[in-house]
Amino acid sequence: WRGWQTDQFRHYLLAGIALGLCQYTYTSARLLPLVFGLFTLIQTPLLWSGHRAQLKGLWSGLFLMIVSSVVITAPLLFYAFNNPAIFWGRTADVAVAVDGSWQSLKMFGLHLIAAVRIFIDGYDPNWRHQFVGQPGFHGFSSIGFWIGLLVMIFRWRQANHLLVLLLLIVMWLPAALADPPFHTLRLAGVLPAYYVIMAVGFVTITGWITRRTSLPFTSNQMGSVVLILLLVINGTLTIYTYFYRWPTTPQVYQAFDGSLVELANRLAQSEESINVVIPFYLYNHAAVRYILHQRFEEEVLLPAEAHERLTQDGPKTLIIPQDLPDDGEPPAYVWLVSDSQSGGKAFVSTVNRDLPPAALSGEPQAVIYNRQGQPIARQYALAESDQLETLFVRHLPRKQINATWADNLRLTGFEFVPEVIGPTDTTNLYLSWEVLALTSLQEKMFLQLLDSQGQPVGQQELDPISKKMYRWRPDGLVLEQYPLKLDANLPAGLYFVRLGFFNPKTEQRLIAYGPDSQPLGSEVIIGPLTVAEDKNNPYNIQHYTQASLGGVIELLGYSIKSAPTRGETDVELYWRAEDTIDLDYTAFVQLLDEERNVVAQQDMQPLNGLYPTSSWRPGDVIATTFVLAVPQIEDGGSHRLVTGMYHLETGTRLPTFNHANELLTDNLIPLQ
Repeated sequence: WRGWQTDQFRHYLLAGIALGLCQYTYTSARLLPLVFGLFTLIQTPLLWSGHRAQLKGLWSGLFLMIVSSVVITAPLLFYAFNNPAIFWGRTADVAVAVDGSWQSLKMFGLHLIAAVRIFIDGYDPNWRHQFVGQPGFHGFSSIGFWIGLLVMIFRWRQANHLLVLLLLIVMWLPAALADPPFHTLRLAGVLPAYYVIMAVGFVTITGWITRRTSLPFTSNQMGSVVLILLLVINGTLTIYTYFYRWPTTPQVYQAFDGSLVELANRLAQSEESINVVIPFYLYNHAAVRYILHQRFEEEVLLPAEAHERLTQDGPKTLIIPQDLPDDGEPPAYVWLVSDSQSGGKAFVSTVNRDLPPAALSGEPQAVIYNRQGQPIARQYALAESDQLETLFVRHLPRKQINATWADNLRLTGFEFVPEVIGPTDTTNLYLSWEVLALTSLQEKMFLQLLDSQGQPVGQQELDPISKKMYRWRPDGLVLEQYPLKLDANLPAGLYFVRLGFFNPKTEQRLIAYGPDSQPLGSEVIIGPLTVAEDKNNPYNIQHYTQASLGGVIELLGYSIKSAPTRGETDVELYWRAEDTIDLDYTAFVQLLDEERNVVAQQDMQPLNGLYPTSSWRPGDVIATTFVLAVPQIEDGGSHRLVTGMYHLETGTRLPTFNHANELLTDNLIPLQ
């Protein structure tokens, strides 16, 4: 406004900067540019005849406002372009649905009436925002508003009145288009226009009184009297409402989760030792977490010394809140431990699981009440600490990996526990995640169980991390457990898990990136998981060897399933990774005659490239079957099987050593 009145571009520039900054506030502020756009469009025909110079300055100033506000808002616009849900997500959640039917149109009409009533007797239904039942705009101020509104409508051609009217109408739109119509935060933009209009109304009233009475007051003096009356009346009512009535209302206590705050304060301020377990959904509540943070430092792992101490600390207590029901899923748990002399620790479990019935000793040990005498939690004695300790992780998954999706989640480790199972057993896949963002991925994660041929034999689709686990993780570290139940009909052998992320609506997959931001593709394969008939002898190796390849791979042994003199020979090799491996090596098995000529041979990457050597982690045992097409061999000939590995691009073989660490000829390991 100052820019238009003075025709100085610096005021337009400052206005644009302010407009850009306000876009970082509440969502309804994004309607503000519409106010200035409509104002300029309406002023254009009004100024077209006789005031074109002023109109030109208005359009030039508007352009400068747009440019400066866009520059300020650029980071937000860039983020919204890549994450459109921040703009439309919340809007879609609260928008009034109109499908064109008579019933929906009728409901929308009633909604508009309710939106208009915000200036009469409407109120916000949220106790955290206001005293429910008391009109938001009421009393003495509403008199000035309605008179001022009539005056401004009558004088709408005046630019100052038009600008304020447009501000009122545009910032009222959230009430007309969203549910509920009265929402204090959404209507914050209405307040400046409301009080300007109210002031115009009172100025009109005082001017009318001074012109028609013989009171010894000027219009300004009368306005001062009205202002004082307004402040005294409204101020007194507001103080009484919000400092006496509102704080003592039970609904306010409930709206601000007073019961949970009391419970958290008891734990944080207790002068006695604490040895308590609470559900994670209670710990994750914003107010509870803030209060507990004053006393308890969160730990992801349960170290050995802590485990020994906790085992000896006597009975533990489980506290279940009364007023915060869970969402139906088994909760994770938080173990709060503290003595009166030192700070406390909060150990967060990674397993969402109901505690076994044996962990609870019957009925609640006690009921905890709030200051109003209402029950807020039930207290149980945990009879067996072992039932609880199994829910907490004592070490990170031992196999390391580095794969990042959407600059949001980084997979840093995995482990199957146990790694060797029977056909009807269940294993747990532990994944360690590093959270890189404040909000969770919208995409789903898929976990596909693959056999050694790379064929899917099972699949799960789930959230990678429980949404509730995202908040307040130290160093962004989250450990998750995924139970895997295999089909009982699956044969023994090696299995792997292929994981990645996909959009449930478009089914498009996210690309994973490695340590140097190199693309890894739309999926990552981890493993191996061994299914064995005999878990004590899972690989059933016929012939054991002690040979090393390059100091990074050990050939454990091999099995031969047919004689070399009859058609085909199946040779199954068993390797174990001794260290991390930088390159993808190709393995070979050769049948040599007496002259060391190759009679039969097969070359391939282990598991046909499903799990190349660069993916192996120390301790991995990998088995691959080579099929040799053996020609007819005359009896009495001397033949032998050999194996080795080489890098395909260079043809260089890995140096091989026997059990005495002696280099083998031609880097060949003799098998038979």
